[in-house]
Amino acid sequence: MTTLTPQQWAEIRQRYADGESAWDLSKELGVSARTIANRVTTRNPLRKPRLTEAQCREIRRRRAAGETLASLSDSFGVVTSQISKIARSEDA
Repeated sequence: MTTLTPQQWAEIRQRYADGESAWDLSKELGVSARTIANRVTTRNPLRKPRLTEAQCREIRRRRAAGETLASLSDSFGVVTSQISKIARSEDA
């Protein structure tokens, strides 16, 4: 299990706020995307308020290809209900 320092978490929060996905950060740092998403969305007032249209298209594409809601939730750092709603919609 990887333990990150407060300084690392501060950097992660900033990078997430700047647009990096929880999934990309998790691959680089060796922690789960869900852990990153939980930390940056509950403790970061600068978090992204919503997904971009490009991210919504990517969610719909990956969901149509059979990817699970949980996996997409981890990848995009949002709750599964938001992923489900996006996947069911026809436009962002």
